[in-house]
Amino acid sequence: KGRLRAGPRAGQWPALLPQLERGFGLSRPSRRAIIRPVPNMKTSRRRFLQTSAAATAAFNAIPLLAAPGKKYRTALIGAGWWGMNILRDAIAHRQCKVVGICDVSEQTREVSAEEVTDLNGDQPRQYNDYSEMLTKEKPGIVIIATPDHWHAPITIHACLAGKDVYVEKPCSHNIAEGRLSVTA
Repeated sequence: KGRLRAGPRAGQWPALLPQLERGFGLSRPSRRAIIRPVPNMKTSRRRFLQTSAAATAAFNAIPLLAAPGKKYRTALIGAGWWGMNILRDAIAHRQCKVVGICDVSEQTREVSAEEVTDLNGDQPRQYNDYSEMLTKEKPGIVIIATPDHWHAPITIHACLAGKDVYVEKPCSHNIAEGRLSVTA
């Protein structure tokens, strides 16, 4: 109880469809959602500093673990102002090859694709439908910067397709969407 279980993978997408069709709705908190106090957890100042130092060192070592010169196939879903800010930052690290841009607005797609070409020479394909882009381009990393109500469904779809996902906050509108995203 309270632990994460191994969730569905690519072949088990239909199992999540009934929950998606219901709209993840939680009209009011259930009795099981009551927050209980955490048991008494005493941490000394020394232990806290040791743990913080170890976490900081581990976090700062992540760029050193990346393969030098390796480029990750990256796709952007939601190519508006904020999505392009995130993508510009990813391009600045010189470890991504932008293979696809998806947005409902044709003008936004075209402007974003042109900017990507100017920034690093990649010529990403443009898509109106994110699921088509995920299937055809097979990106390794998906950046999701769509309006909030699309974050969870696209995250679930991308995770079940085996992609690494960067999604803007809020990652979901309610607990059920969040749990489905983690399970995926």
